[in-house]
Amino acid sequence: VFKDFTAGPVGLILMYLGVLPVALVSAKLISYDRWKLLHFASLIGYFSAFIHVLGFATKTKSVRTILLAIVNGLALALYIVQKMVAKITAHSTTVRSAEVVEEDCGQHVFLCLDAPGFSFAPGQWGLISHSSILGRLFTAAHPFTIVPGPSGSEQVRFFIKVSGKFTASLATACKSGWHPSISLEGPYGNPPLPAPWASAVVFVIGGVGITP
Repeated sequence: VFKDFTAGPVGLILMYLGVLPVALVSAKLISYDRWKLLHFASLIGYFSAFIHVLGFATKTKSVRTILLAIVNGLALALYIVQKMVAKITAHSTTVRSAEVVEEDCGQHVFLCLDAPGFSFAPGQWGLISHSSILGRLFTAAHPFTIVPGPSGSEQVRFFIKVSGKFTASLATACKSGWHPSISLEGPYGNPPLPAPWASAVVFVIGGVGITP
């Protein structure tokens, strides 16, 4: 009964539950960490929906339902593998310098990391996370735009506005002089390049990081 009926509606509800909180994050009604937890519901929902599709394919044994189950199973497997590879291959970094600046508009963290082998283009962003006692697979990564450092160096810089638990804990650690162990994923994004014929380029930006 679960595979034939319950799993489908439950999966649909969970997938909606994982997507709808995006508006709450934009309005700053919930934190990024809580949104990440709710967003994980969409993955559970997709898995539940896959159980429904698999059960339907087993029952009907038609070519269409079997192909649908195979395609959805491959998509789920590829997603899990991609996430695991991204975590396992994350760059271990060394904090070169960390400065916390107090301003009228709040706190900001200037973070400079040594990340050998990490290359990026201006405009790209990365995911940084504290290494937890459970390992890289269980750490919540947060997106920040990369600030280009000196040419030819292996430094990765971030200019971070303190606005949540993660950034607040990072600022507290930096002010105390204890530099946390930080993992870096990426780079992500495909920044647009000016057309060769353009004589001038205008950039309209806002905020601190412009992270996608």
